[in-house]
Amino acid sequence: MNQKTGKFFRRGLWTLIGLVVVALLVLPKLNLTSGEAGEDESGQQAESAGLSVEAYVPGSREFTNQIRTTGSLLAEDEIYIVPERSGRITELNIREGEEVVEGERILKLNDADLQASLRRITHDIALSEVNLERQEKLLESDAGTREAYDEAQNRVNILKAERDELQAEIDKTEIRAPFNGVIGFKNVSPGSYVTSSTTISTLQKIDPIRIEFSVPERYRGQLSNGQNIEFQVEGVDDRIQGEIYAIQPRVESETRTIGLRARAENPEGLLLPGAFANISLELERHNNAILIPSESLLPELEGYYVFTYSDGKAERTPVEVQQRTDTEVVINNGITPVDTVITTGLLQLRDGMPVRLSSIQNSES
Repeated sequence: MNQKTGKFFRRGLWTLIGLVVVALLVLPKLNLTSGEAGEDESGQQAESAGLSVEAYVPGSREFTNQIRTTGSLLAEDEIYIVPERSGRITELNIREGEEVVEGERILKLNDADLQASLRRITHDIALSEVNLERQEKLLESDAGTREAYDEAQNRVNILKAERDELQAEIDKTEIRAPFNGVIGFKNVSPGSYVTSSTTISTLQKIDPIRIEFSVPERYRGQLSNGQNIEFQVEGVDDRIQGEIYAIQPRVESETRTIGLRARAENPEGLLLPGAFANISLELERHNNAILIPSESLLPELEGYYVFTYSDGKAERTPVEVQQRTDTEVVINNGITPVDTVITTGLLQLRDGMPVRLSSIQNSES
């Protein structure tokens, strides 16, 4: 290879390298431009076709707003059976776990000394009344004095007062059931010596039974006597109906709750005081409520809104919320039972944006 040929070869090589570099720089730009144009074209086609969404037709149905809480069962009436005075038990009529009727004698203490004193005073009263009658006749015949008559009358009155006081002490030696109820376990036996601090047993009236529970203070305006509750306790399969009869007139400062008490019939005695109860309280009932899924509701500064489907487009619709549950929202105003509420793709939607429905559900599906 001569010098002229080598120079020509090197010039051709550099020219080839330059063409390759230019091709590498130009071809990617041509491909990128082509890709962007393809994406724009597919986006325009998607926009013209509309965003695929799912929707829900609410209809109208019955809705009950309920509070679920817990509480405890209480006896309607309950007492600890404790004697009023000290003494030895001569009679103990306790049938553990069984019913007693009002007025039935449960316990009797030894009152022999009191009975002896009562007989003596009764005899003294009889003699004093004979003397009073004699003094009255003497006064009427002017053979006696007013002073002697007054003394005789005063003696009778004093003895009768002592008799009544003694009878009151005798009454304290026995205990009678103040109401119908179920008696508990006995803590003493006949012949035991008891004092006024000795607990003999308990007596509970459990029909009806009371239910004590509380609810958050925000529900105060929706509470009233006569409202129905449902509750269930361990060991009883059926749900039991009850009725509120008392509302605590204060809010507990620590829990910010309001206390309530209800009653329920308990003729078979299956519900026992102290049992734990799961309670449902009905606050209000709507016969033709409009409910939509919670996820379809969107917040704004003025309130809430939803997107409804109309003529192939999404329509922004303000709504008024009345009540919420865990999964649904009760709508008071803004939509009708036959409106189609969009439930998916909400973050991509704009008012008037084309959409197409992929599926429609309703309250019955």
